Amino acid sequence: MGPQFPVDEQIRRFGFSWDSVGSFGPYLDFWSFHQLVIQSAPAGSTIVEIGTYHGQGLICLGLLAREANKGIKIVGVDNNSMGANASCKVNLRAAGLSNVVRFVDGDSASVATQFADDSVWCAFIDGGHLHDIVESDVRAWMPKVSNWLCGHDFMMYTVHQPILNLFPTTTIFDPRWDDIWIVPKQEVPEGVNIRNVPDKYPNRTTWKP
Repeated sequence: MGPQFPVDEQIRRFGFSWDSVGSFGPYLDFWSFHQLVIQSAPAGSTIVEIGTYHGQGLICLGLLAREANKGIKIVGVDNNSMGANASCKVNLRAAGLSNVVRFVDGDSASVATQFADDSVWCAFIDGGHLHDIVESDVRAWMPKVSNWLCGHDFMMYTVHQPILNLFPTTTIFDPRWDDIWIVPKQEVPEGVNIRNVPDKYPNRTTWKP
C-alpha cells in the first residue's frame, strides 16, 4: 500500500500538519489501525513500535495516546539501519511528542530483553523485512506481549512467510488493513473483521506477490 494523505484531515484537531516534519505522511492503514490500538489498550499500557523510520507511526501513536489521556506509554525502537533515527527524533519534537514517546536506539532483539515478559500490551513490528530479521523480531517480542503482536507489510513474501510458519492458524487480518497482520495472544481485537490469513495464502511457502 502506498502513502495516502486523507489522514491529514483527521489530525488537524491536534494542531499538527505533516508539512512540519521532514518526511512523507503516514500510511492510512497506520492511522486507522493505531486508532484501534489506542482505543482498545487499557490505561497505563505499554505499546512498542519496532522499526520507526522517520516516525510516521510513532507520531500517529503519540498523538492518539496523548488525546486518549489514559497514561499509555509509547516506545519506539530502531537500530538506524535506514539512517533515519535522527530524522525521527526531529519529527517527534516537531510534533510536540518528545515527552510522550520514548525512543530507543538499538537492536530489536537486544532491546526486547529490557522488557519483562507480558509487560507490553501491543508490539507493532515494522523493522527489517528480510525473512531472518522478521523471524528474529517476532521471536524476541512474542514473550514480551500480553495481548497483540502485529506488524506491517504483510504482502511482502519475506514478511508473511516467517509469520505464517510460526503461527499458521492464529494469524489474522482485517480487509481494511490488507498489509497489517495480527497474532492475538489473549483476545481478538474488538472491531476487527477477522479473516484467517492461510485462507488467503493457501500455498504460503511458495506464493509471492
